[in-house]
Amino acid sequence: MYKVATGRCAGYLAPMENDRPLCGFVVLVVEDDADTRESLTALIREGLGCNVLSASCGSEALEIIDSKVRVDLVFSDIMMPAMDGLTLIDEVRKRLPQIPIVLATGMTTVLDDAMERGAIALVKPYTLDSSGRSSEIGSARIPALPER
Repeated sequence: MYKVATGRCAGYLAPMENDRPLCGFVVLVVEDDADTRESLTALIREGLGCNVLSASCGSEALEIIDSKVRVDLVFSDIMMPAMDGLTLIDEVRKRLPQIPIVLATGMTTVLDDAMERGAIALVKPYTLDSSGRSSEIGSARIPALPER
């Protein structure tokens, strides 16, 4: 059974049970590849019901964060020119120490570095199901965020 969602999920046709726990959260997607950024933005917005901000590089992401706009989670690629995802974590943590950060990479050699900085590390390729849980990514999981 479905109902029209209200409140922070307004505009979505949502199952009666909470099938979209991240609905209404604001995710900042940081990805240098335009096609990947566009696909990931659509996946998060349409699949999870999140509001999405996007940046093509680390410095652009920091400008968004510095603007004081609401951001609940940062989802970034690790391998980017100029400022990589690991450096981005360090800079984001200076501004928003408690924000969840998810880093995606195809290079398993940097997973430990990401996790040591408190990020959730995803190995590409990955998919997200509509409940906000990761799938097809080995043992990494995206934890549910606290209610806003």
